[in-house]
Formats: sequence, C-alpha cells, structure tokens
Amino acid sequence: MKHIITIMLLISMSYGTTSAQKSARLFNGKNFKNWYAYSPSTGKTKGEKLFEIRDSAIVMQGSRPGYLMTKKSFANYRLSVDFKWDEQHKGKRNSGVMYHVATSQPDSLWPQGIQYQIKDNATGDFILLRGTTLTVNDITNPPAPNAVHKRTADAEKTIGEWNTLVIEVRGDRCDQYLNGTLVNSGTGASQNHGRILLQFEGAPVWFKNIILTPLMPHKTAKPQSDCSPHAV
Repeated sequence: MKHIITIMLLISMSYGTTSAQKSARLFNGKNFKNWYAYSPSTGKTKGEKLFEIRDSAIVMQGSRPGYLMTKKSFANYRLSVDFKWDEQHKGKRNSGVMYHVATSQPDSLWPQGIQYQIKDNATGDFILLRGTTLTVNDITNPPAPNAVHKRTADAEKTIGEWNTLVIEVRGDRCDQYLNGTLVNSGTGASQNHGRILLQFEGAPVWFKNIILTPLMPHKTAKPQSDCSPHAV
C-alpha cells in the first residue's frame, strides 16, 4: 500500500510539473525590449521611433500607420491584451492584434497571418490575410488577400474604457474572447504559430498588460466559456 501511495504521489508531482505553465509579460511597461517597429515610411526600426510609452502603456498615435512586432514566434498559448481608444478621437477607429505571423514573411503593413480585429462595431472579427484560411461554423474561407469571419457577439466597453481581449491558440484551433465573452472560434488554421503584432492604423489606441501563457497543444480542444481577463 505504501508503494502504491508513493507511486501515485510521484505521478501527481510529475503531472503538476509538466502541466504548470508560467505566464510572461511580453511588454514590460518600460521599454520596447523584445519588440521592433515597422512603418512603410521608415521600414524596420526601434519601437520608440514610432510609438511611445505612457503610464506603463503603449500609446500609438500620429500620421504614420505601422505596427509593433515581437521578435520571437509563439505556438499554443493564451494571449491577454488590454486596449482602449482615445475618447478625444472623433474619426473612425480601427486597429488589431495579429498572430501567427511567420518569420519568413517580409515586413509589410499587412503581413500574412490572422488578425483579431479591433474596430467600431466589429471588434472580435477574424481577418485572414494573404492567403490564410480558417474554418468557422463549417465555412472555410478560400485563400484571398483579405477574408473576414464575423464575430458572434458584441462585448466591447464604452469608448475610453479599458477592454481585455484574449486569444487562445492550440494546434490549428483559434478562440477569441472580449471582456470574458467568446466572440469568435475557428479550426483548421492554415498557420499555427508565428509572431505577434500590435497594429496602428491611424486612430489613437493604447495597449497594456500583454501577457502570454503557454498551453498544452490540443487540436480538438473546446473553448472555455468562463474565460476571464488576467488579474493584474
């Protein structure tokens, strides 16, 4: 009996060691370490050349569209990002968080990959760029320069308030949440790993608390309906 208990304890300890995953802040709130910036007008450059940091948040504003891109690639993770719009801005609002951007892709304003759309009346849409495909509700978009799978719910807060988006990717499955609500889900993604970027398309937008948590790969994993923002 003693031996059985010992074996079970060892199995339990081993399971805990392999399943426990540590979260990491991709943005440290102080500088653009581990990121680089890009704009068609400047090419690849340092983050501070295009964007600024204020109150531990990334502030994207100005006349030059572009993005911040991670230097590393990621697969099988939960990505949590807080964002808000500048309430003083009176024009259209459009931005996004892209993922699965291959390292083989040259920098361009719209690289190949999947975008979590952040836009007036469309936050949570899948935007599939440069031939990327995904199956949503049994419908697979054909490869195209730009394809859209509409969100299934509107969960965005009032302009000027902080929102939390969550992207969960396991194998070829992608689930997108907004403020704890599942707003889009797809399977069979043609890309299942890559870099992450924050998009600036002209409307002032703030990002903070960019947290990545590794997940175990599981192609048939179902979305967690009780997903909630990270406590920070």
